[in-house]
Amino acid sequence: MTIKDLATTFERVTGIPAEYQPMKDEEFMGLGLPNGHDVVNQFRFHREYSPERDYEALRKIYPGLRSFETWLRETGWHGEPRSVQKGAVRGDS
Repeated sequence: MTIKDLATTFERVTGIPAEYQPMKDEEFMGLGLPNGHDVVNQFRFHREYSPERDYEALRKIYPGLRSFETWLRETGWHGEPRSVQKGAVRGDS
């Protein structure tokens, strides 16, 4: 699923307008986000190596694996800031 697909799915499920607006790595780094270099490195890795996932095999290991659309519907998330991992940065001031 591409980031553009994520935005399209988010808009379809939530009814909230969403648009993928690509930016260059340098622009992203210019945002001054904590650990922004880690995010850019992740983007570069995916662009250069395009790792494929075997979702059928993953679902055998983890039957509860859900699609982004299913996850959105189950959680009712509508884009509000939310911690998703220990020590996550929320972006709140």
